[in-house]
Amino acid sequence: MKAIRFDRYGPPEVLQLRDVDMPVVGDKDVLVRVRAASVNPLDWHFMRGSPYLVRMLAGLSRPRVGAARLGADMAGSVEAVGKSVTEFRLDDEVFGGLDDRGTLAEYLSIREDAAILPKPAGVTFEQAAAVVFFLAHQTKEDLAVLRELLETGKITPVIDRAYPLSDAAAAISYLEQGHARGKIVITM
Repeated sequence: MKAIRFDRYGPPEVLQLRDVDMPVVGDKDVLVRVRAASVNPLDWHFMRGSPYLVRMLAGLSRPRVGAARLGADMAGSVEAVGKSVTEFRLDDEVFGGLDDRGTLAEYLSIREDAAILPKPAGVTFEQAAAVVFFLAHQTKEDLAVLRELLETGKITPVIDRAYPLSDAAAAISYLEQGHARGKIVITM
């Protein structure tokens, strides 16, 4: 599978589209085929390792292997479920966010109890991925409120631009410039 990774801190050019192993699906995990993900200012901070406080989390001189991933928000479809999963089934459309990052990838293995829920009806994958959860710790309860607001049309995500996964560096560069008038979305 393809995923965005980086080995050193720096400008968007440090980002690489790589072939990586498929995620392992544990008993309580859901394998999601990511259809869309959004980028956030936190992504460029992790990419650049700035402010230096980020390096306390991600690695001082270079990003640790697990920290060299970008993206926290996503929407996609369930491709496989672990044997203990009861909340999701194959082909369910889901959306949510990850505290440990890494949504700029074709597939993710996500614990069933993570902040993911069925995607709101009538909302595209891109719109569902675009809702920058500005929360310190994302919860299913918070996500359920957002889902209801999306389904009832009380909020509508504004997407400025969409880029393919292979152009993630351009997306982050555009975000860094500060001209975006909505979310920047990565499509798979």
